Amino acid sequence: MRLRGTWTSVMGVSLLCWTGPGMARDSEQPDNKVHAFRSSAPLAHRWTADDNLRRYMMPLHVLAQDHLAVAGHPPVTHADYRRWGSAAERQVATVIAHCDLRPAPDEVLHGILAEVLQGAAAMEGRTAETPRQGAKRLVEALNRYGVLFDHPGWGTIEIP
Repeated sequence: MRLRGTWTSVMGVSLLCWTGPGMARDSEQPDNKVHAFRSSAPLAHRWTADDNLRRYMMPLHVLAQDHLAVAGHPPVTHADYRRWGSAAERQVATVIAHCDLRPAPDEVLHGILAEVLQGAAAMEGRTAETPRQGAKRLVEALNRYGVLFDHPGWGTIEIP
């Protein structure tokens, strides 16, 4: 199936982009600082989300908010999680197909997208994590995107 091949390719590319466990090096910064990828501390620098990135990342945000809005109203079934995970994987493939960022922000974005894909895989029942844990991982990655990228209209997604 093409999507599984796409997911594997995306994961491989995303993992190659990491400069170390949980770190992304911003070589385009004048002081060459290293920023913690998982840091919740305020950053002195946020990358600009270009038109394509904004256009293709926003559906992931909307998808997460829509899913979480119904998640509080049981029953949320494994089929619901699988649909969300599958839709997230397709959208990540679209983001990557249209991505045209400079190397430093591209590395960080691919790390975030790898986390989204890991969450989606758990939601589809393809990892040891529960679907709910996968959803949490996916949402945390999307929230990290909002911290690291200047994307007008991108808000924090609350996890119930």
